[in-house]
Amino acid sequence: MAQLGSQWWLDGLGVSKAHQVTRGEGVTVCEIDSIFDTSHPDLVGADVSMGADLTHARLSDFVGDPQKDHGTAMTALIVGQGSGPDRKEGTLGTAPKARVVFVQVDLSKAPAARDGIKECADLGADVINVSLAGLGEPEAVAYAQARDAVVVAGTGNGGSSQEISDLAGLWGVLSVTGVDASLTFDSRASTAPATFPLSKIDPAPGEADRGGAAVAGPFSRVASTSAACKDIITPKVGGGYRGACGTSDATAIVAGIVALVRSAHPELNAANVVNRIVRTTKPSGATSLPSVPLGFGVVDALAAVTAQVPLVDHNPLGSCYTGGRGVWDERVKPSRPEPPVNTRLAPAPWKDPIPDVPVAAPAVGSAAPSTAGASAVASGPVPPSGVSPLVWVGVGALMVMVLAVGLVVVRRRRDRGADSLLD
Repeated sequence: MAQLGSQWWLDGLGVSKAHQVTRGEGVTVCEIDSIFDTSHPDLVGADVSMGADLTHARLSDFVGDPQKDHGTAMTALIVGQGSGPDRKEGTLGTAPKARVVFVQVDLSKAPAARDGIKECADLGADVINVSLAGLGEPEAVAYAQARDAVVVAGTGNGGSSQEISDLAGLWGVLSVTGVDASLTFDSRASTAPATFPLSKIDPAPGEADRGGAAVAGPFSRVASTSAACKDIITPKVGGGYRGACGTSDATAIVAGIVALVRSAHPELNAANVVNRIVRTTKPSGATSLPSVPLGFGVVDALAAVTAQVPLVDHNPLGSCYTGGRGVWDERVKPSRPEPPVNTRLAPAPWKDPIPDVPVAAPAVGSAAPSTAGASAVASGPVPPSGVSPLVWVGVGALMVMVLAVGLVVVRRRRDRGADSLLD
């Protein structure tokens, strides 16, 4: 039987004290995963329901698959009720009175996270938990952000210091890396700074353009280099418990803390909820800027719920919907306002338009961009006088080859795999 005492984040990150203020009442968290089993004792009494089933899979389809426990485990980390005598055992979620709706997706298909995020947004989710690693889908994230949802995603478990999950790197996503019980970074978690072209605003195909790790949550109990990581104990299908660690767990725990903030501060829109999370982190909080490896720092549930935090006009992490990049790249300003609190747009044609990213003003002392030759660009390139047509044909062939290589890079980046679990 799992013991509540093993969940060090309840006391270590102020969750237990935050529960004296709120336990997540009135907030809907959407969990995207492959399969769910709500019959586990730790989920008895939790407000959980199926929001959308995109697979029609059954538990029997997952016999012998170690991933079958993942959705149940993540759900318990958010709304687990505990079990055993006086509910002193088992898993207690970070937001045990929140409502969880499931969106069941097929992890073998690349657009699983994208389709799941859209379904969550259409269900009116306040918080969307994506404990998956997969393709970055800015249209899906923009769709959710337009509906005032906070999207929380894990950075990944590859141990990289330069690259995080595509989804976690999108503007405005609350990306979560990992620490152990001493609040020390666990090197098995991926982290990264923001990466974007410093020479220009619009990246070329295949060029990195993303935010970095924003905050840290519970990845493990004891950091180590061991590949065997079994020290976060969560429910598994059919009863009993599994041992694991990873940014999947950290993301679900942080998603529950986001739900606590939304419950305690129903007057705040998603941008200000994210701002409270990042501006109340340990150890530096409001005075910090994000840096490797912990971003703004380790989440602090009590401070996020109770601290005095000034209001902001835009998500400090940027937004796929507003077109801004926040603290990651302040040259790029939002082109539209954040949605008001509790914006509940009806389901819309897929892929709400994303605004054009505004072009930054040229740096002081640099020449303004010239508009000369615009008509020539519009009508096609014209060979310079005095240049052999054969040379021009060669140049054209080279340009075609460069474009082809660029497309291959983009295709490889998009084909890095279907969505996968982060523990």
